[in-house]
Amino acid sequence: MTGSAAGRSSRTGSWSARPPPLRDHIAFLADSCWLLRRRLSGGAELTYRGRPARQLRVTAAPGGEDVVLGPLFMYPADAIVDAETGCLLRLISPVGDTLAIWSELDDISTEPADPDEFRVHVPPGTRTVEETGNLITDAAAVMPGVKGTAARAAAEAVNRTAGAVSAARSFLDDLRGHR
Repeated sequence: MTGSAAGRSSRTGSWSARPPPLRDHIAFLADSCWLLRRRLSGGAELTYRGRPARQLRVTAAPGGEDVVLGPLFMYPADAIVDAETGCLLRLISPVGDTLAIWSELDDISTEPADPDEFRVHVPPGTRTVEETGNLITDAAAVMPGVKGTAARAAAEAVNRTAGAVSAARSFLDDLRGHR
């Protein structure tokens, strides 16, 4: 691997600019399948925060040093995986004597939640986007900058054209049905 981050390099090479954004860390905790591309050892059974879990040592797989999948950019790392859900409960990765990553889920439940207990606090001025179910429209809605503006305009034009075609077909079908 080539690149640098604050001038530090690992035993297997250097890592690129920055660790992934926070939203990616949360996704990597919830979906731990990226660990399968690493070498895992240990597997001791334990209880972590009241949950049955397994503690794993994570190292680079042979030939996989260049794989940049997951939040780890340094090895070895310590992972605690929930035995029921497969979610990462804790991931710790040091760089020498310095802690580089400490990601942790405070609580996890597989029970249905009361919708009144779940609230998202959105700060004033935060841009929110509702999903439409249309993959292209939804992807364009979150694209930043000029490219995002152009993509949203194109998606809107396609949606309006599709709506016009549908209306024309419906109109023609009605005409044919009345003859």
